[in-house]
Amino acid sequence: MLDVRTWVYERLIDNGYVSALVGTRIYSDLGETPDQKPFIVIRCDVSNPDIPETMFQDVVLWVEDDPGSYLTIDQILGHIRDDMDGAQVVAPDGVQAIWQGDSLDLADDTRGTILRTGSYRLVGRR
Repeated sequence: MLDVRTWVYERLIDNGYVSALVGTRIYSDLGETPDQKPFIVIRCDVSNPDIPETMFQDVVLWVEDDPGSYLTIDQILGHIRDDMDGAQVVAPDGVQAIWQGDSLDLADDTRGTILRTGSYRLVGRR
């Protein structure tokens, strides 16, 4: 069975454009706010429908940066979309990533950052 979180993380790390902007600051669990920005947080929906033949999982990528312009965030989300939308995993999993959209401009007052999210649905066979 495909480990979705690992697959997404590896795609982001292997994307030269994304790595140039965020380095290795890609997290699935974020305790304290990193000193260096921008950074990405991977959020996965752990529920799956009770359909024996089908798997889908929603993934939301939070891209956060210092307050100011959203330009860097938009660039990161664009590079992720170019790489992830339509990306497929080879058999036996046969999973495909489908871009669901990006959020509006947001602010995280707790972390003192601005952010936007990119949402994807991974669909495939069980």
